[in-house]
Amino acid sequence: MDSFGQLVVQQRKPLDDREKLDSQIQALSGFDTSLKPPSFDTLRSAACRGPVIIINHSKWRCDILILLHNTLPSLIPTSDNFYERANNLQDQLLEERKKGLESDRYEDTLRSVLEELYELVGRPVIKRLKQVACT
Repeated sequence: MDSFGQLVVQQRKPLDDREKLDSQIQALSGFDTSLKPPSFDTLRSAACRGPVIIINHSKWRCDILILLHNTLPSLIPTSDNFYERANNLQDQLLEERKKGLESDRYEDTLRSVLEELYELVGRPVIKRLKQVACT
């Protein structure tokens, strides 16, 4: 086997080991859905008590999905810089947390992060929910 083939086999082994471990966990009683994403039916049934909001946060694409109990899912496209803005908010908050949760600076940062999250997620979700309620 050439060096590239050996590298592929070497890199594949941890994935194979994880898949075996996942299978062993899922074989245990009550853990059959462990480590699996919830089904669409499960998410939709959860929406019987109110909207389920799903945020896809990926460097390739970000979206906000709204699931309601008796309607089709609603997709809210995000801005081109959503991923970077969200990561920046996380970094700001984590940096201030390292300095302590009891400081005024942390509270200011938290307030600022929550305001920005409202603009990124809250406002578009509320706007869409109002549109859906009118139809």
